Order: sequence, then C-alpha cells, then structure tokens
Amino acid sequence: MSMIRGDSETFTVLCKNPDGSLHPFERGDTVYFTVKWSPNADEKLMQKVVTDFGGKGEAV
Repeated sequence: MSMIRGDSETFTVLCKNPDGSLHPFERGDTVYFTVKWSPNADEKLMQKVVTDFGGKGEAV
C-alpha cells in the first residue's frame, strides 16, 4: 500500500475463508489498521480501529 502525504485515502478490507469464499465481518468483530516503520517496531505511527462494517461486511 502506498499513498501521497496530505491526501485522504480509503482502504477497504475483506476477510476470506481458507477456501477463498468471503467471510464478512459482523457486529462484535474488531479490525485494527496499524501503521509502523517496520513490522517489528513497537511504536505505532497511526492506528485506526474499525467496529462498524459496510453492507457486505467490509471494513473501510
């Protein structure tokens, strides 16, 4: 993923089952979108928590 600094960006996340079929997020689920300098870094530069999902069960 990439974006230009200063722009607004929207990412849509869907969950899939191992067989490739969609598994919609539902009430009670929580999706964390976290930005760090590297996967092993402890410091979070930004974190968005999504608990409200769209009509197809996607996290936006």
